[in-house]
Amino acid sequence: MLKTIVKKGSYHDSVVLMLLTNQISALEGVKKASIMMATPANKDIFKQSGLDTQELMEQRPMIWW
Repeated sequence: MLKTIVKKGSYHDSVVLMLLTNQISALEGVKKASIMMATPANKDIFKQSGLDTQELMEQRPMIWW
């Protein structure tokens, strides 16, 4: 099963996201997990790894003013 969870308006440092990815990946039954911001480069990584969904690909990165 492939599941996409989007938390709009949320920012987390890449180190925090990598640590969370490691914790989720260690859960029983989880085959593959990846948690990243929806930047164009990261969306390409999701797509190349087979973890892209329509919901993910429609997301835009946060813009800070």
